[in-house]
Amino acid sequence: MDDPRPTQEFSEERGSLRVSFPARGVVKTIATGLATLDGARQLVRAVDVAITAGEKPHVFHDWYDVTGYEPPVRRLLASWYSRVFHDVSGVHILSRDKIVSMGVGLVSIAMGNAIIAYKERPELDHAIAHAVRAAQREH
Repeated sequence: MDDPRPTQEFSEERGSLRVSFPARGVVKTIATGLATLDGARQLVRAVDVAITAGEKPHVFHDWYDVTGYEPPVRRLLASWYSRVFHDVSGVHILSRDKIVSMGVGLVSIAMGNAIIAYKERPELDHAIAHAVRAAQREH
């Protein structure tokens, strides 16, 4: 079953964030440019809504076109993920930027290597498709 929640768009001069819900229990973000603190807060709100709705969402971040992030972004997401770690089924991220990948690696290590990182889009697309099929079977 498709998720009835609308896609959310957040755009700034330095970057953009799109949050969609391909199926109930699946949250997908697509970010471009610089990941900002305001954009990260939008991401947090979207996943929190799914958690509050009783879901244990699979969270996918397509950050292939992210060119960096404001320093508070890593701190915010690391702190937040450590609080909701047991409330999500998994966190997956696609990134090619070295700084972003390093930040993801640091957060993942702090959480016991709980974040699955991808370097190639087909791997992330496959994981999303698998999560959507599983969610559709459940609902």
